[in-house]
Parts: sequence; C-alpha cells; structure tokens
Amino acid sequence: MPMIHTRQSLATEFNRLNKLPYPLSADDLMFGTPIVFLQGLCNTQIQLTVKPTSINYKGTKTVFYNRRRLDDLLFGLKVPGRATDYPTTREVVAKLQSFYGLPIDPDDITGVPVVPDSPTVALQPRGDCVGFFTQYQAVLAYMD
Repeated sequence: MPMIHTRQSLATEFNRLNKLPYPLSADDLMFGTPIVFLQGLCNTQIQLTVKPTSINYKGTKTVFYNRRRLDDLLFGLKVPGRATDYPTTREVVAKLQSFYGLPIDPDDITGVPVVPDSPTVALQPRGDCVGFFTQYQAVLAYMD
C-alpha cells in the first residue's frame, strides 16, 4: 500500500473543494501554519495557497483536517540499528518511514544531531509541521 503523506492528502482535498479538472500536487501548493481548530470532526485548519508559478490556477483555500500525535503513531516501535548509524533525526525518520511504511515526512521533524552513545532518540515535530501536533515528541529506543 503506498504511503500518503498529510501534504498530499491536503492537496487532494484542495482539488476536491475546488473541483479542479487538472489536479494539483503538494508541490504546487504553499502550506500555511496549521492552527488548532476544535469544531466538528476536525482538530486543525490550514490555509493552502497555489504557488505563483502555477499557470492554470490561483487562490487560497482553508482546509480542515485532523493532525495526529507523533508519539501515538510511533508507540512501541524501535529504530533499526544504533545511534551511530544516523547523523541527524531526519535520517532516523527516513529510516522509520522506509522500514515500517509510515506516512511521515522527514521534513516535518526538527533535524538535530543524534547523540552517538544514547540508547534513545527524541523526535520533535517542527513548529510548522502539517501532520503532527508540535507539542508532543516521541522518544524511541534503538534495536541494536
């Protein structure tokens, strides 16, 4: 099953809301900063704007969706290898993504150096992270 990242899911929703005959991809859009929005079935709102380089479309649309907690997604998982295998947390996330098939974008995680002799790694979503609430970090142990 292919992974669908939150950004692409939001682009798909943008296309649906605007009834676009030629769908835009996540690369065609600029993503605003997600805002907590507790109403109805959604917990987040975000503004999506078509990049100025688009030939066919212009405009901005507010989309409502659900962000998740990173620690819930990664609960019980271990990082393949050991700390010395990874220079930064972004490489850790890329490995988790490929190893477990997770819908997580390494760019959504703060890229900090991994402590080489640590038995765990802390993954913190960036302040403008689209997929996960920023106030919850995940702490994972290594397999080796």
